[in-house]
Amino acid sequence: MNDKSAGFVIDTTMGKLAKWLRIMGIDAHYQHSYKKIEIENLIKEGRILLTRSRALKDDLRPSILIHSEKVQNQLMELKESGLLPATGKNWFQRCIRCNIPLQSVQIEDARGRIPEHTANQNIEWVHKCPSCNRYFWPGSHRERMLKQIKEWGILKKENTTPPL
Repeated sequence: MNDKSAGFVIDTTMGKLAKWLRIMGIDAHYQHSYKKIEIENLIKEGRILLTRSRALKDDLRPSILIHSEKVQNQLMELKESGLLPATGKNWFQRCIRCNIPLQSVQIEDARGRIPEHTANQNIEWVHKCPSCNRYFWPGSHRERMLKQIKEWGILKKENTTPPL
């Protein structure tokens, strides 16, 4: 992905794409509805509009028309166009709900906010969203997401474990 881009603004038909981009550490602004001026302002911030609407693509720039309906094919379209990073750098660094960069927290500070058995497992890290206060840690959910991304062919084989 181009380092100069502030990320993407995702149209209302692709909420799952926004979630997966966030998992990959990419700034993906998404909301259930937009006024045209909101999208225009987000584009002025340096974002690229990802849309399935030809009318929006022709009207707002920069924009990319996404042809696929399925999220894995949408991700492949972005990968093939060079808009997805080739490595797992920065993965699992954004809140999948808020799109805010996560903050590292000490495991002791997360006690009572994460399952006790998780806190006792000697996990390597815990992150917190400063907006919604959700906590994230390396668990089975992360492994399932990685497995899914690998099955889709998004992550290069030599980069199978994204750094945190």
